[in-house]
Amino acid sequence: MLHGVKTCEAIHDIEQVPEVIEKLENIRIALVKLENREAKFVFETMDVDQARLFSTLCLGDVLEGANL
Repeated sequence: MLHGVKTCEAIHDIEQVPEVIEKLENIRIALVKLENREAKFVFETMDVDQARLFSTLCLGDVLEGANL
């Protein structure tokens, strides 16, 4: 687990970097469009560490700004 990782600035321990990368790589996102509705991002269930990283790195804001 990513004990003590609260912000991206807190990832100073080089040993944590591969674990952080693995957690980010395993976040699954799909772009779904049903009939006449707008396309939207759908997320597979994330574990606690993935959700913290997603929030800490403001990835929702990044995806919100994506050109759909």
